[in-house]
Amino acid sequence: MSAQLYDVVTRYPGNPVLTADDVPYETPYTHNAAACKFEGKYVLLFRAGIGDDTQCLGLATSEDGYHFEVEKEPVMMPEGEEEGKHVYDSRITRIEDTYYVTYATESKYGIRAGIATTRDFRTFERISLSEPDNRNTAPFPEKIGDLVALCREEKTR
Repeated sequence: MSAQLYDVVTRYPGNPVLTADDVPYETPYTHNAAACKFEGKYVLLFRAGIGDDTQCLGLATSEDGYHFEVEKEPVMMPEGEEEGKHVYDSRITRIEDTYYVTYATESKYGIRAGIATTRDFRTFERISLSEPDNRNTAPFPEKIGDLVALCREEKTR
């Protein structure tokens, strides 16, 4: 089975396509990017660390999916006591003309899943935060009636 997989999937030899050295603001790392196509370009929302242990989402775009240009500032910072100092591990799902971005956040309330919407990847409208001890979520790729359903990873111990 794995031999067949390697016939279909080939790791890009230029990995990683984005490193901290590519980011125009100071960050010790970039990782866990969510990716999609937007207006004919590839978009990455990536996790970056800045300042005093703050984690945020940066934006990078590419014409070819290999060479990325990074925005000069992060596009999503943690907001308020509810999100503490961390916004990270985003996922992107397009439903109709809106992109739903789920993300993890950590605060004194614990790890929570957040959901925001965007139509331009520069401005985000936060919709909701989950109860504590939820983290990895992604929207189901189509509405159920008028509702957006979130899928989440179940914890197993």
